[in-house]
Amino acid sequence: MARKPKRVSEPATLTYGTSLDRHGRIVLPAAVRRQLGLTPGVELVVRVEGREVRLATTDVVIDAVQAAARKRLPKGISLVDTLIQWRRAGGWRE
Repeated sequence: MARKPKRVSEPATLTYGTSLDRHGRIVLPAAVRRQLGLTPGVELVVRVEGREVRLATTDVVIDAVQAAARKRLPKGISLVDTLIQWRRAGGWRE
């Protein structure tokens, strides 16, 4: 299983050049991999936004989703506890 990248502080915006090979693969420059703590096997999420491609580690995406969910939950409500109660009450019935 791939190792998780180490947490790093938000880097300044930097620009690097790279290109696609004939198989459609890109190589992230070594400086980018070092700056973000990326090692072979780290899973990335590819997101297309308009005409841009954005890459993020799965950990970054999960953190963003959890933060968005936390903002929408009333204070003192545990989503996990609510889900457990819902499942015990029968959850989805087909």
